[in-house]
Amino acid sequence: IVSGNITAIAAGGAHSVAATSDGTVQAWGSNEFGQLASDTIDNATSPVTIPSLSSIAAVAAGHSYSLALDSEGSVWSWGKNTEGQLGKSTAEFHTVPASVDGLPMIIAIAAGHSHSLALAHDGTVWSWGKNSYGQLGNNSFLDSSIPVQVVGLANVTSIAAGNEHSLAVTSDGNLYTWGRNTDGQLGIGQADYNFHDAPEHVSTLGNIAQASAGFDFTMALGSDGTVYAWGNNDDGQLGTDVIAQTYSPQQVASAPATSFITSGYFNNTIIATDETAWSWGDNEFGQLGLNSLDTTSTPTTLSEEWLVSEISCGMYHCAAIDTLGYAWAWGLNDTGQLGDGTYDTHIVPVQVLIP
Repeated sequence: IVSGNITAIAAGGAHSVAATSDGTVQAWGSNEFGQLASDTIDNATSPVTIPSLSSIAAVAAGHSYSLALDSEGSVWSWGKNTEGQLGKSTAEFHTVPASVDGLPMIIAIAAGHSHSLALAHDGTVWSWGKNSYGQLGNNSFLDSSIPVQVVGLANVTSIAAGNEHSLAVTSDGNLYTWGRNTDGQLGIGQADYNFHDAPEHVSTLGNIAQASAGFDFTMALGSDGTVYAWGNNDDGQLGTDVIAQTYSPQQVASAPATSFITSGYFNNTIIATDETAWSWGDNEFGQLGLNSLDTTSTPTTLSEEWLVSEISCGMYHCAAIDTLGYAWAWGLNDTGQLGDGTYDTHIVPVQVLIP
């Protein structure tokens, strides 16, 4: 029996995590590093409840680890920890969620490939984990297994983490980026192998409400519903007909008026203001949910009838919550990350078997 009680959802490298209306957490898919927090390291093709977590309000999924935020403002982490992405100095992986010490009260979390971000109630941003490109934003390139404060940021309202770069939006609508820039994903007008270990203002944009980070590209959402993209465009993920990377924000002209954006490794999905879902970019495993395996650079609606409230895209799969509170997933399913009880890849959304 499936009930519509999902309040938050996150798609990781090859696993998925969801929070329910009673504050518990469900996880499914790959469990190689304990990212499902179960007694075994066996994959799960349908959701399993994580017994030690309660009052969870938000979740995030990195490549091989998971984060949860409780209603008191505490962050919990479990899974792979080889770069300190759990905020713990011990063990290469943890199969039991533990709280991340050394943080103020947190109101939002984000997980990159192997680094984590947390937004505090006072508008500061904190980070931990891998830092080889300066993605922790603390004027350093050393990995950190304890939270450090991102320098030079205040009044932040939204955060996002990509493969090896990070994003923050401030209350005045400005976007700041830091970390890897080898494909121009920081949006500062150039691509380089320099280290960007502190936030830089994307000066060509204003009135930004939200941002999302893919593997090596970035999207931003204007407060007027306009979508912008920049960085690598090998799979059409920038939404332009010309498959060439751009180093400064470009408008995704064919996107509808938008209220929410999310980026997978090489693809994007957005929620339009009419609550329909649209996607574009790489589609090798059907992660666009368009009932095909054709890659497209044109934002295309999954269905005019299917209305969604939240979407998260991982490496090669996406997960969503519809407006009735049910969970859905699509794309690659080789570790059970779609949660439909099979290992079958799906090119259209299938319902997750939430207990």
